[in-house]
Amino acid sequence: MDAKESFKILTQLIKEGSNFDEKNFDLVTMLAPTEAEQKRIRDQLKKSDFYSLSGFGKLCETLVEYAIFPHIERELMKLFQKVHNNNFVYKTKNDESPLQVVKVIYKYYFHYEFYIITEPHDLYYKWDKAKGIKANIEVDYDHTEEQLEKLLNFLKVDYSEYKENYDYLWVEEIRDIEYRFENLVIKCWNTNKQEANSRLIGFMLEGTGISDNLNLDNKEAANTYENIVNYVKGKGVKIKPIKNKF
Repeated sequence: MDAKESFKILTQLIKEGSNFDEKNFDLVTMLAPTEAEQKRIRDQLKKSDFYSLSGFGKLCETLVEYAIFPHIERELMKLFQKVHNNNFVYKTKNDESPLQVVKVIYKYYFHYEFYIITEPHDLYYKWDKAKGIKANIEVDYDHTEEQLEKLLNFLKVDYSEYKENYDYLWVEEIRDIEYRFENLVIKCWNTNKQEANSRLIGFMLEGTGISDNLNLDNKEAANTYENIVNYVKGKGVKIKPIKNKF
């Protein structure tokens, strides 16, 4: 068994493993469960250069899918369940005109957490009509990084040059998480919307403005006043904008 074969085996084990522990997994033990097997593999391995290997990126992508996203998805599902069941706290008790249009704002604090809040859309409501429903979703990159380092050391792979240039061995996959997060938000939004039989309309924007504003129903761009107003009107919502610009 060489390093490339090990990456392939681990990728398959993670995908197929019903007992995969997203918080406490150990890649070396998954590859070789006993000390005898670990010794046998170590004895037959030759030193490898990190840049010469294939399959490592696929392993990292799989870890994102199975070790990082499950926690994020669970938290998003809990958040949007509250949103679509109208668990907003309104300024006026027993508000007879519940929210029909909201905006979902998120910020990604790199290597740390996602902050996400759902609040009244300011094209249609005063900012204080209802308190926003929010979540701080922590993301644990450190355990995955530690396990990747442990695996590469076990496989006698020299990754020192790459590590000198980047904080994380799977830095490309981490950078991609923010963009994949948007797809996960849309999935969780629509799942909860369907389950709650909700008619709530939502538009998502990234807090620093680096991404397009998106219609959460269909993932289409919603960067202009017209994009939003025409969609809301087309859905038969009678509420009128209180602003004439985005």
